[in-house]
Amino acid sequence: MQCMQKTANEVRGWPLCRLPAKMLRIMRITSFFLLACCMHLSAAATSQTVTISGKDLSYKKVFTAIEKQTGYFVFFPKGTFKDSRPLDLEATNMPLRNFLELLVKDQPLRFIIEDKTIVFTRTSDRTTSKQSSQRLLISGIPESIHNFITVTGRVTDSVGTPLPGATVTIKGKTKNTLTGKNGEFSIDTDPGETLEFSFVGYETQRLKVAEARHLIVVLKALNDEMTNVVVVSTGYQKLPLERATGAFTHISAAQLDRSNSFNLKDRIEGMVPGMFFEAQYDEDQNPNSERSKSIVIRGVGTFGNNNPLIVVDGAPFYSSVVDPWSLINPADVESITVLKDAAAASIWGSQAANGVIVITTKSGGYKKGQPLMQVSVDYLAQPVPRLSKIPWASSKDAVDIYRWMIREKDWFDQFLDDNTRSRYEIPEVMSVLIDMKKGNISEAEGNNKLEALSHIDVRNEFRDLFFRKIESNKKVNLSFQGGSDVNKVRTSISGLFNDQYSKGNSEFQVIGNFTDEYMPKKWLKFSFGSNIFLSQLKQNGVVVNDLADIPQMSRILDEDGNYTRMVNYYNIPHWRRKDTATKYKLPYDWDWNLKRDIDNMDNTTRTTNVRLFSNIQATLFPGLVADFYYQYQQDHVLRKEYFNENTWYVRNMVNNYARQDGSYPVPPGGMLNENQSNGFSHNARLLLTYAGTFGDHSVRVLGGMEVRRNYYDRVYYGYYGYDPQSLTSIVNLNHNAVFPPILTGDQGTTNTIPLAPNTPYLQLGGADERFVSTYANAGYTFRNRYDVTASVRLDKTNLYGQSSSYTDLPQWSAGLGWQISDEPFFNFHFIDRLKFRLSYGFNGNIDKSASPYITGYPWNDPITRLPYAAVQTAPNPGLTWERTGTYNIGMDFSLFKSRLTGGLEIYAKRAQDVLAQIAVNGTYGFQNNRATLNTGNINNTGVELTLQGAILRNTEVKWTSRLNYGTNRNRAFNITQVNKTLIAYTTLSYYYHLPDQPVDFVAAAEWTGYNEKGIDKFMYQGKEYAVTDIPNYNTMNLADIFKVVGQRNPRHFGQWSNTFTYKGLDLNISLLYKFGHVFVADYPAAGMANSYLNYTRSFTWLPALMVNRWQSPEDGNNASMYSLNEKITNTSQQTLLDYVSRYNTRNVMNAGSIRLQSIALAYRVPQKHTGPFRDVRIQAEARNLGPVWVANDAGIDPDFPGYSSSVYGALQFVVRNRAQYSLGVRFGL
Repeated sequence: MQCMQKTANEVRGWPLCRLPAKMLRIMRITSFFLLACCMHLSAAATSQTVTISGKDLSYKKVFTAIEKQTGYFVFFPKGTFKDSRPLDLEATNMPLRNFLELLVKDQPLRFIIEDKTIVFTRTSDRTTSKQSSQRLLISGIPESIHNFITVTGRVTDSVGTPLPGATVTIKGKTKNTLTGKNGEFSIDTDPGETLEFSFVGYETQRLKVAEARHLIVVLKALNDEMTNVVVVSTGYQKLPLERATGAFTHISAAQLDRSNSFNLKDRIEGMVPGMFFEAQYDEDQNPNSERSKSIVIRGVGTFGNNNPLIVVDGAPFYSSVVDPWSLINPADVESITVLKDAAAASIWGSQAANGVIVITTKSGGYKKGQPLMQVSVDYLAQPVPRLSKIPWASSKDAVDIYRWMIREKDWFDQFLDDNTRSRYEIPEVMSVLIDMKKGNISEAEGNNKLEALSHIDVRNEFRDLFFRKIESNKKVNLSFQGGSDVNKVRTSISGLFNDQYSKGNSEFQVIGNFTDEYMPKKWLKFSFGSNIFLSQLKQNGVVVNDLADIPQMSRILDEDGNYTRMVNYYNIPHWRRKDTATKYKLPYDWDWNLKRDIDNMDNTTRTTNVRLFSNIQATLFPGLVADFYYQYQQDHVLRKEYFNENTWYVRNMVNNYARQDGSYPVPPGGMLNENQSNGFSHNARLLLTYAGTFGDHSVRVLGGMEVRRNYYDRVYYGYYGYDPQSLTSIVNLNHNAVFPPILTGDQGTTNTIPLAPNTPYLQLGGADERFVSTYANAGYTFRNRYDVTASVRLDKTNLYGQSSSYTDLPQWSAGLGWQISDEPFFNFHFIDRLKFRLSYGFNGNIDKSASPYITGYPWNDPITRLPYAAVQTAPNPGLTWERTGTYNIGMDFSLFKSRLTGGLEIYAKRAQDVLAQIAVNGTYGFQNNRATLNTGNINNTGVELTLQGAILRNTEVKWTSRLNYGTNRNRAFNITQVNKTLIAYTTLSYYYHLPDQPVDFVAAAEWTGYNEKGIDKFMYQGKEYAVTDIPNYNTMNLADIFKVVGQRNPRHFGQWSNTFTYKGLDLNISLLYKFGHVFVADYPAAGMANSYLNYTRSFTWLPALMVNRWQSPEDGNNASMYSLNEKITNTSQQTLLDYVSRYNTRNVMNAGSIRLQSIALAYRVPQKHTGPFRDVRIQAEARNLGPVWVANDAGIDPDFPGYSSSVYGALQFVVRNRAQYSLGVRFGL
């Protein structure tokens, strides 16, 4: 806590310096925003002093004078002044607050000033003897305080945000005052008195004053979690959390600021009980490079998209072409409210079944004419992917495995035939071993070559050539806010520079925000603003997946730094390409090298997102407010992929399409592929709200209408023979003619020229979605103890059905609240607050995977080359909304003078009319004899708990702790099993759901070990079988082999966060925990015992599992995988082995874990050391630090298991599994 007093001599000059070009561009953009702000700062503030004189004045006359002179509106409930006497007044230019304080002095009255409104209420029904015996006398300088000094100032938090309603008290006396809406105060006191400044959720500040002065008092926040007074936003209205009947979770800016993460989505992970970040799986357990796919609130309620609705400043944030989380600058966020049940989210209707995340951004404020600028500079680094962690066999082990397979076994005996060998290009290690087996080279020579190869691992050269030393991110953020009583302005701009781990991959982002609130009249307010996002992404480097195309024991550059000839097309050897190019005098050489391709890449993606919004708010009469809100959003993404004549794509395509007569159907020259996505949305809303208090009764009512349209389209196009200098290309190519590839002697697969380079099929896409909604919401409070809420909404859309019974969705909710701790009979003194809540309601959901109209997919007939369309879905005029009903029981509590606070939620969520696949008669015209209809149900039940405690708070060292816990159980009902093949129980189980099972079930065979030949055994209908005992698995009931053993997503999850404070230091440690789910560990690759290890597959990397494979009975059941001593020639047995070895009870493991999410250390530099800078804060954070405990005995990280046999999984887990380290400095001016 600090108290600052500004003087004129604190301003210092600053030397000029030369700035980088990128910084100058940012400053130019900033200057534009600042200029726009300054144009609004000239509005003069309305007078805040009162001059009035007279005797026997009524309160009505006094209030009329106040309104006329100050522009403030005076409001009071009926009967407030029922016992008041006439007034004798004599005031000249008295500050408004001083005047009001003296007006209520010794009266059973109190007042509060909020948003240019003065509200009077009674403190009790008893009048003082002084009031009944004399009239109130007010003069400009009352006689009783002639010897006092007047202390004025402002009270703010640590970042300069005003604290309206803070209490200023003279220590040891009852005299006090409250700060106004901009944190301003004025109080009269004796010289030498001590003033106490207090505000709920902040530490009390004390200051001794000796003379009249103007103070700026900065209060330091207690842990925000310990604050009971929380205002939540539904996007339509703001209300105190204590008046809510639904399930809300509020996240403050202080909580968000504990992390330096550049992405807002990452910052909120774990902060909301019941909100789970679903892992991104591209295929079963193979992770995508993105850390999360969906944010799931209270379990899945649809088989489609489960992401919640995102609302920013009162309007849905729609984008079909840009990730909305990337468009939000975390530094601009004031708070986040998560709406989890029907009563909380019902106002959003059909968009709210998956929950709603309401983001409120910061606004401007009055700063005594002095604008406030805040600056932050952050640096975030990540280590590059550790390629050595990919679980592939080492080069030495790989040589031994190849030696065993070729010299001791017959896996590659086909290459002993010279004719066969001449048709394929194989890695050097295989060539050496085959030559040794044939006797073409001696044992000594061959062993020397193998020894040299065993020391080569291309991962090392790959890292040195293509990776940076570290992945770095730099971010600069500047914000400005200021204004006057009638005008509030805020603008910000941030620049992000990202140098990714791969050289040539980088991104530059700019996010700008501008908001303005203008109040020309006390009853009228205009708000408008803009948000712009600009991004340029260059992808001219490698991705880790490029390793999949390179033999392990190979070189990229030779000793002199020249490109080597690398293996690429294994079924077409390099000499054949070279001879063909020479024979037909083709324009390009035909060798492939990865670095040559990387050196010539030119891929750029530019993204623009613009959001404009405006609001007109008018107070029609006291309590009744009309709002008109409009938002327009536009997206544009343009990706350009230019291939010059040195790229493999151009050289291979031109050469391969060349004709023997010397013509080139694909013309030599560069090629350009472009694809662009465009989208826009309109959102208009008319809203009427009324709020009033009548004695013990309070009412809040709102109603209105909303119209929304979302549109996007996507198109691909390209140019051949493209010259980037002249911007010319060759047109009129024949895209219908068949051109057999010249490389195979005009035999084999036939080709047509793609309409766009690097795009085999022309892809077009888009959507036009329209919605019209009407809604109403009401809340009633009696004696501040009993709350009743209700809402109703009707949504219409063009997406469903052909009659109003399908296109219209009526929704409703109702809730009850009881503040039991305010009851007279409640005598538990250790309980500060106890409230019970009950709610139920219906919301809808839109799953866009089906259509009421016939849909098809365009194709070209491979023989006639004529276009046709395959029916994908038959018309379904009965298609309608998915409906979700939610029960919620909640309790909020505060104990031991707010030392322990928290909340408990119990919910039941039932989704019905869920779109699900069912089997239908093949004559109906549905693809694969399956229809997607509104037949399914999904049930979710769960409990959520939040506990937050001040373990140490009255000591120099403070310790606060917060625990979030959520549990969820889900089941799918009323669905049919449309696919009973192996994939439906295993790799595609997330798509083919089982009745009465979790939506994300995992099934596995009961593994019983290896047989005498090293083949997996399993239980089937009470008997033990080896895979090779089953000649045809299609004769078996697969449900009796693969039984449900768990689910992918955790049933229990949450966060435990601890904050330690000592003077200016804050240390925060956060843990994430997940229990009650399973994961699939490493497994052999498909076809390994039959076709995997042949001349077209065994050419790059060997899985690490092969090192400790089953080789003899002595290995027992401890071997890492089955035996490769003999090939399995039965295709059915090989397929069954693939799935049994992967999905078995030994390999499906407990995924429970506790992870160290974050360690953050912040230091607030004392004001006396910062000169003209304010609130200087330095923060360092380490994030994503890995597990501190795992439940499985193997010690495998269940979030990032290494897969040696899946190329995609093996590569991507090293990209995702990286820690983040950041350092940031923030200060105000």
